[in-house]
Amino acid sequence: MPDATRLAELELRQTQMDKMIEKMIATSEKTNESITKLTQSIHESSVEQRHTREATERMHKRLDVLESSIQSIKEQQASDRPWIDLMQSINGRVWFILVGILFTAVSTIGTIGYMFSKTGVTP
Repeated sequence: MPDATRLAELELRQTQMDKMIEKMIATSEKTNESITKLTQSIHESSVEQRHTREATERMHKRLDVLESSIQSIKEQQASDRPWIDLMQSINGRVWFILVGILFTAVSTIGTIGYMFSKTGVTP
């Protein structure tokens, strides 16, 4: 019987080892699935980061173009400033002259009307 006992112990150990190996295989498969998911997630994140980086680069290029445009507009405005000042000055003088002409016309018409009223002539 010692051989039968020994054989039973060996079979029990073999069964336990088989169960442990099955658990190790199941654990290994779960680990592989987790690693695969993690790798896929890292890849997707990398793709998103690349798209974000490219969009950011395009945005920076557009900002550079806009800043350049703004700078050229400011330079143009600075070079046009003397002309703007001159036109504003002329505009003010024109209004002054127009008011003077209007005042002169009203006074002339008033004077002519007064003269006609005194002479008795109706226009």
